[in-house]
Amino acid sequence: MQRLQLRSIRYKILSGFTAVILLFIVAIVSNTVLQGRITSMTDQINRNMDKLSSIQQLTDKIRQADELGARYLMSESEEKMSTYLTAFDRSLVEVTTDVEQMKKSNLSEDEQAAVSSFETQWSKYLIDFKEASQLLQNKKFAEAHDKFTEISLDSVIKSQLEFEDILSKQIDDQQRISESSRSLAMMIMLVGT
Repeated sequence: MQRLQLRSIRYKILSGFTAVILLFIVAIVSNTVLQGRITSMTDQINRNMDKLSSIQQLTDKIRQADELGARYLMSESEEKMSTYLTAFDRSLVEVTTDVEQMKKSNLSEDEQAAVSSFETQWSKYLIDFKEASQLLQNKKFAEAHDKFTEISLDSVIKSQLEFEDILSKQIDDQQRISESSRSLAMMIMLVGT
């Protein structure tokens, strides 16, 4: 009888240690899985932050190109016109290069649609700019100035802002998921210890 009680006590002690060890193992595995998820989300957030930064830099380059184009079309001397046109052409190359790099990056469907929208608006802007430039080359200064004032960069910038909004929403969602995973991992660790 006493032997049976010793076995029963020994069994209870071993069962208790086994339960504690299993709890630690579950906590460690859960924490490892959640930390992997957090790391993955953080990596995605960083990639989206890089995309967002690229979009903002592209917007700055577009505004700079527009300013150079305005200076070119509003210039009255051939020398200034040539200087501003050269600078405008360089900025167009930069914008085109940035857009091509962006298209090569890993984009979601929404992001691809936003880039396509931007390209469409940017093409329209460039067509209007070329028309104004042609008027200027034909010495129709007043018409060139009027044409340029009709050109709106708003639609181009709006398409850029749509892309920024998509990325900002993704970043916010990923940060929320990452934070909830981090909180859950902390709770599991506290319960496990």
